[in-house]
Amino acid sequence: MRKSTSNRPATDCLPPQTECGTVAPEKPAHKRLDMQQSIRLDGKTALVTGASSGLGWRFAQILAQAGARVALAARRTDKLEQLRQEIEQAGGKACVARMDVTDVASVRAAVAAAESALGGIDILLNNSGVSKQQR
Repeated sequence: MRKSTSNRPATDCLPPQTECGTVAPEKPAHKRLDMQQSIRLDGKTALVTGASSGLGWRFAQILAQAGARVALAARRTDKLEQLRQEIEQAGGKACVARMDVTDVASVRAAVAAAESALGGIDILLNNSGVSKQQR
């Protein structure tokens, strides 16, 4: 056991002291993940809503890079076609499904189209945003 320099009891659980008496910073317990190597989604199918721009676009790219087949869903299919081409040029597999998340029939049709093209959905990345005005 270390000798205590304060009113606290001396225990092995106390943080190490530096020469000037301050507590030494602890090293982080986690390691940085390399997404390209550590997570593989081969054989999985992902449906990404709101994939036509921003985070949805990037999430779809990352899922495809990890090996997932990706169903790209949004209201703007012209943007989705660009992303589908990008994914397929990189060796991935993707399909486009027009989806308006405020319309139940549209959601059902998009899911059915995605499952028909890519198989059962294993991963749902529900990225679409809906404002009060859209409801």
